[in-house]
Amino acid sequence: MKTDYDIIHYLSKLKLVKFTAIYEAGPDGLDLPPFKGATFRGSFGHIFREIACMCSHNENGFASKHFDYCAYAYIFETTSPDGAEVLVNNESIPRPFLLDPPNDMRTYYAPGERFTLGFTLFGKGIEYLPYFIYVLNAMGNQGFGKGQKQASLRQVFTVDKHGDLINSIYQAEDRLIRNDFPPITGEDILASNINLDSLAQTCHIHFISPARLKYGGEFVSAPEFHMVLRSAIRRITALLYFHHDEPKLGFDFQELFQRAENEITCIESNVEWTSWERYSNRQKQRLKMGGIVGHAVYKGDFTPYVPWLQLAEWSNIGKNPVFGLGRVKIIFSK
Repeated sequence: MKTDYDIIHYLSKLKLVKFTAIYEAGPDGLDLPPFKGATFRGSFGHIFREIACMCSHNENGFASKHFDYCAYAYIFETTSPDGAEVLVNNESIPRPFLLDPPNDMRTYYAPGERFTLGFTLFGKGIEYLPYFIYVLNAMGNQGFGKGQKQASLRQVFTVDKHGDLINSIYQAEDRLIRNDFPPITGEDILASNINLDSLAQTCHIHFISPARLKYGGEFVSAPEFHMVLRSAIRRITALLYFHHDEPKLGFDFQELFQRAENEITCIESNVEWTSWERYSNRQKQRLKMGGIVGHAVYKGDFTPYVPWLQLAEWSNIGKNPVFGLGRVKIIFSK
């Protein structure tokens, strides 16, 4: 049976680097949809495949089988290694990155106006930063959104554990990538609130970008605490297993989930379901999307859950986190 110390030690192995890319809208301005994640993700994946995938493609431009060393396959189509003990269904494997698009409903940026696109790399995905910088630059040159209007990549900064921009690792003037981005570890994140668990009796969860939580095969519009916890643990353990080479954690999560379901109550819920559509290049059709945004308050003893939720702020929760969905801010208090 794993102890609390074992779990903290396990979670401390998480490694990530968070970046903020700064773009400048071109002379024609920029038209973007209210929910921008799909636009950025679609453009990013298309260009990444063009420059990094040398595998044989079908008539739709997708590879039926990738070489073992294909960078595109690792970043966008991560598969289970032989003998994997978890998530043998490849669709469920988390990708080693996520995007953090502007979280506003603006649809127009004036010529010369600047905007940001955040992105986070996890574990072995950090090694692929040069690909990301190259693709981010090419995305702006190719153009975004309606009319494919151009924007120039001006700078890329690293972000520290407090959310502050620190080191400039790329500038348009010289187009050099600076190797100055020490990773943030799970240990760093947990240490920032080392005494938090003994105080946690109330938990405020802010669903900043739409969270697509699934429970019992259905998307959730009224999130109970255990549903959030399940999603957070599922994602974090998979990131550690597939992208940090950490072994499967021998822990009875069902007991933890049952305890959360029985003992943690929702005392306030101000969430709503928001819907939109995106176009899938792979499926050649528009897909309906939706998720919850808002704020919920829970009451109970959160001691065993705090570390997982602290990391969930960095990993996102729910389906489609690479689009920037499932971003949460979690605040504990007495």
